[in-house]
Amino acid sequence: VLGSKVNAVGEVIEKYKIGLTSPPGDADRLAENIITMIKNKAKFEECSLNSHKVYEEHFNPQSFAAKTLEYYEK
Repeated sequence: VLGSKVNAVGEVIEKYKIGLTSPPGDADRLAENIITMIKNKAKFEECSLNSHKVYEEHFNPQSFAAKTLEYYEK
């Protein structure tokens, strides 16, 4: 996952170690991150595995619905 440090996007990427972030509007840093992922297969694989785990644990439809319901029941 490659993203900008905008709102929660950057926080999720960094917290769960699922990719690399760049400041908003920083095309050079984004390009560097793309090259890093292309050249560093181990980093790519690590982020790929982490992102799948994070999705399954926190963002799949069932988990998201359960958390939303829990929030509104409070």
